[in-house]
Amino acid sequence: MANFRDLPSELRNRIYELCLLHQEPIDPWTHHYPRQDLTPGLLLANKTIHREANPLLYAQNRFDFTSAAPEDVASFLGTIGHNAEYIRHICINFPSLRHLEPGNVALEEGSIGIFAHIQSRCANLSTLTTALNSTNDTVLQLDALDHPKTVTEALTLVDTCFSAILSLQYVIVQVYEDGPSGYIKSQMENLGWTVSETEYVDEWGSERSFDDDYWNRVDRDGWDDDDDDDGDSYDIDNDITGPRGLREPASRNPFEPKNRKMLFNPSHRNLVLRILRFSTSAPLWPSMVSRSRRQQPTPSGGVTWSIDSEMDRLEGRASSLDLEAFD
Repeated sequence: MANFRDLPSELRNRIYELCLLHQEPIDPWTHHYPRQDLTPGLLLANKTIHREANPLLYAQNRFDFTSAAPEDVASFLGTIGHNAEYIRHICINFPSLRHLEPGNVALEEGSIGIFAHIQSRCANLSTLTTALNSTNDTVLQLDALDHPKTVTEALTLVDTCFSAILSLQYVIVQVYEDGPSGYIKSQMENLGWTVSETEYVDEWGSERSFDDDYWNRVDRDGWDDDDDDDGDSYDIDNDITGPRGLREPASRNPFEPKNRKMLFNPSHRNLVLRILRFSTSAPLWPSMVSRSRRQQPTPSGGVTWSIDSEMDRLEGRASSLDLEAFD
């Protein structure tokens, strides 16, 4: 019978990606954890799998710290221990500023604390992204000052925090297209930050503007049911190039069609399915999510979550792949 170690390393890595990578940033503190896309129980299989897969979990996922206080960040990074050194991508709130007066600009203590914990624990962090809404709030504050010297002083102070993380290659600042003034945007870019612009979404969820010809067509012919979107130039990958380094690719999604074709050896099929079945959706960090829901291993080596439903889900995931080599 085939052994997991007999699988090619490329195939093992693909299994790890299917089980452990999530397209959206992971918030370790949320109760609405994306467990439908993560199966961290795979790490409990044996020491070999844990050693191979653990770095991928932390290095290739993005972690969302926007809902966390400094003590939360310290607790999380302390809980994962040396694994914090694998983390490469973090999303944070834009540092909060106070005393926005010439020569007296300072950072809020909470922002200083979060940066201190990240700097001391995440030795290989390469990308730091500031959340859209928090960045917009700061931009509005700075715009309201109408004082270029203070704006420059404030942004330079923030960059001092970024630069203290020696491994950092990319600072991505998310803003609305009509958000920062030309002066603020140019100052951000002069500091080496990548300004990633997002179109404002109104309360109806529409983020596109339609010209008069379109509305005239709607009035004349009714709503357009044509499904042809060949003319749509929207790029969902949103790849970003920053002056601090080379092109930063969008997060790889193993479920995209181009990543689904897997030329497995037919003799490995049952082994692959057994591995996927073993991987359960227990929270990665139970103490961070809900201490009262922490689960203990069962004598069979699994965990006391809804194993049957989880196995059904994983069976469906495996069967959804393009496994032509099995036929």
